[in-house]
Amino acid sequence: GKSWSLQQLLYFLADALVSEKADRIHLVPLLLPIQKLARMLRQQSKGCSGEELDTNLVRFFINKDDNLSDQTRQMLLQALEMRTLVLLMDGVDEAANVKQAIEDFVTKQLLPLGIPLVLTSRPEGIRKRLYARDFVIMNLQPLTSEEQHQIAERQLRGDPLFEHLAVLNAARKSGQQASKEHRNFIKDRLEVATSGRDDEFEELL
Repeated sequence: GKSWSLQQLLYFLADALVSEKADRIHLVPLLLPIQKLARMLRQQSKGCSGEELDTNLVRFFINKDDNLSDQTRQMLLQALEMRTLVLLMDGVDEAANVKQAIEDFVTKQLLPLGIPLVLTSRPEGIRKRLYARDFVIMNLQPLTSEEQHQIAERQLRGDPLFEHLAVLNAARKSGQQASKEHRNFIKDRLEVATSGRDDEFEELL
């Protein structure tokens, strides 16, 4: 889905970052889960420290994320300051009661700064009019069964349980096909038999 797509995009951007030449401007990707940002904002609003909320929600997220090392934090803050940060914001529709504030921040602050960004959301979870002019809107197509199987196979290759389930699934599909062919055979035979009786009845008349 959308989260998996952003994770793949993060991987490709990070791979390009480490392989770029030193004399080129490096674009630094940051995956920002909106649900996590919303939780941080709610915790901040409940705090009693009197600390003023950073109006730049990207900088706020970078400073508050405990999973970042000091070195990574400084790199991301520097990239944000230099406008070389590529922002991947996942799940705008999952921001609950702070969704409007996040959408306003994206459209009124981030866009004028010229920061490259990608947002994901369910179609019904955003105010589409905010994105109609300045964004390229794309819809993810559902994966086929074969594509889902290929992804699962790459992730679980060598797992005995997955191999067992794959065999069972193949057997189920084979059984369904055989059952369908059997039903079609019986149907054809019944139609032939019925047609023969109709001919005999017409001859008697």
